[in-house]
Parts: sequence; C-alpha cells; structure tokens
Amino acid sequence: MIVECWQKKTYKTMADIKKTASYGEYVINIANDNSVEVLRNNTVCDNSKAALRDIAALVGFEVDAKWNTRQLGAKLVDFINEGVEVKPVAVKPDLNVNKTKTEIRANSQLVEIVRLDVCKFLENNDELLFNERDFQIHLATWLRKSDNAYDDVDVEYYVPNKELDNYIWESELRLDIVVKKGDEYCPVELKYKTKKVERKITRFDEMLSDDVVVMKNQGAQDLGMYDFWKDVRRVELVRNRFASVKGGLAVFLTNDEAYTKACRPTSNNNKLTMENGLHPKQKHWLKPETTCARTHRNFEVEKEYSIEWHDMEIDNVKFYYCCVVV
Repeated sequence: MIVECWQKKTYKTMADIKKTASYGEYVINIANDNSVEVLRNNTVCDNSKAALRDIAALVGFEVDAKWNTRQLGAKLVDFINEGVEVKPVAVKPDLNVNKTKTEIRANSQLVEIVRLDVCKFLENNDELLFNERDFQIHLATWLRKSDNAYDDVDVEYYVPNKELDNYIWESELRLDIVVKKGDEYCPVELKYKTKKVERKITRFDEMLSDDVVVMKNQGAQDLGMYDFWKDVRRVELVRNRFASVKGGLAVFLTNDEAYTKACRPTSNNNKLTMENGLHPKQKHWLKPETTCARTHRNFEVEKEYSIEWHDMEIDNVKFYYCCVVV
C-alpha cells in the first residue's frame, strides 16, 4: 500500500525536530514531544503509521504489530540513520528509490535539512524574481537567516575543473550556493527558466509609470533541460571528489509549463526531458548531426533520478519547481 498525502505542504520547524531521516521521496521527522510527521515529496501524509509501514517495507525493516506510531517512527529513524540491529526481512528496495544504505545515511542530515529550507523558501516567496542571479541571492539570503544556523552560506563557489575526474565541459565550475554546517558541505545548483512577464513595479517606494519586463522569454527548453541534468552531474562529481560533501541538490524553478511535459519520442532532447517520474542515466541527443549535439556533449549521470514537480503562484503567475537530491 502506498499512502496518499495532503496536497497542502506543511513542515515542522527544525527547532521542533530532534531527529530526522529520509529514504527516497520520504522524510520522517521526530518532534521534541516524540510525535511523528511523515512527508512524501514535501507533502505531509495524513496517515503517518501507514506511511511508516511503507518505508519499513522499502528498507527491509520488520515491524512489530504491537508498536504504536511513535515507537515505530523512532525505531525506523534509528535504523535508517544508524543501522540499529533489528530483524531485517528480505525485501528488495523499490527501484524508483535507487539509494543504498550508505547513501541514506550520508544524505539524511545536512542535505535533507537544506532541501527542506529550499522548499520552504519556494513555498513562502511572494516576489517575482528577475533572473537566475536574483533567485540565487534571495535564496542564499534566506538560508543565511535560517533557524538551522548554518556556519556558512557561500555563492559562486569556485572549484577548478582539473580537480574533478571525468569533467567533460570547458566551462568553469562555480557552484551557485554552498551551505556548510559543522564539517559537512552541501552544494546547491539552481536553474531558473522563464517566460515573459510584465508588471508595474516600485523602486525606492515609488510606483513606476510604465510596465517593466520582470521576467524575459528565454525559450530553448531543450538546452534548459540539458543544463539541469548537467547540474546534477556536476554535483555528483563534486560529491565524489570531496569527502566533506555527502550530497547536494539540483533545483529547477520555472513559469514555463513546457519543462514539466514529456517530449515526443522523435524529439532530439527525448533523453533529456524532465516530466514527472524516473529518468534514465543516459543524457544523449537523439540526432548527433544537430548543432545542439555538436556544442553540448552527451554524458551520463550515475543513477536514474526521479523528478516530482510542485506548483505555486506568485502575483497571478503560476510557477513549477522540482528539487533533486544527488
């Protein structure tokens, strides 16, 4: 059984949570009062115990029928994070999850905390952002003010290409945001692709007389998709190189619904699409003779990643976002 979850996205604050664990699209939060909150794709599940049973089946954890929700939640979090000895059952993990136990433990702390903060920013932001740099600075400022008290939030974090094995691009690697807490780092790569929006805006507390192009029409969705998967691959390479990087995030924000749709099987970017669901490791152009294929090299990511789109509205403009944990 896979439980359904509320469409309203709510979160406990990190100050209320004493321990947390994640597996695939699920997050388990144990509050200071020992109550249990389960989120699936950033959405609170209304039946926590049923959701906990689903997660237990995925990770091979045997559930005692006598346990209540709080007992099951606490034991399951310990099992995922710390490998507490329990009676395991031979359950094959869901292929859509694609995480080893090592990856679960590595990604269950800082990366998950940052992911929740990023989602909270996206859900709470009520300002139209001009461009990707505007997005980057607003998010970095939000993270710096987070109750999670990160030790550092840096932007344009430079990593020399020669430090990374199998880095195939000539472009410099400057990570959009890098969050540090303790001895761990979490890189966050951002993409912000827009369709044209005009609005009247204020400057220095004065309303300007003419409409202003707040967001430009960028188009080239095929290259936008390529760049997103390139971000995923770059975070993989950084994680593989540096022991203090346990994982990272690739975040995509857009008001262009085309990014959320599947392409035709004959489309040149068919293997680069970003619709809901699981995506193959190969990131190849279908037609090697095209300019896109000649100027943007084929590559592969290390595993099949799942994308889940969420939507919200800012100033009567509908936006879509996804956040992939690497």
